[in-house]
Amino acid sequence: MRKAAWILWIITTVYLGLFIIPLIWTIPMLKAYKRAIYDNKSHVKLAVWSLFVGNFISGILMLISGNKGDSK
Repeated sequence: MRKAAWILWIITTVYLGLFIIPLIWTIPMLKAYKRAIYDNKSHVKLAVWSLFVGNFISGILMLISGNKGDSK
């Protein structure tokens, strides 16, 4: 699940690259989520914020994947 959310973040970032303003949010969030995956930290706040930004599918997958202990 986490890898699928990561791939959807990449796709959304590339898609929103057409518009300069959304990149202000998506690039730092993409980096924060990658850091949360590898450090195995909680990412619920990031998942909820991604629902507001417009990356709905990735945000839902991030919420479903759980917090800690779900590394793959």
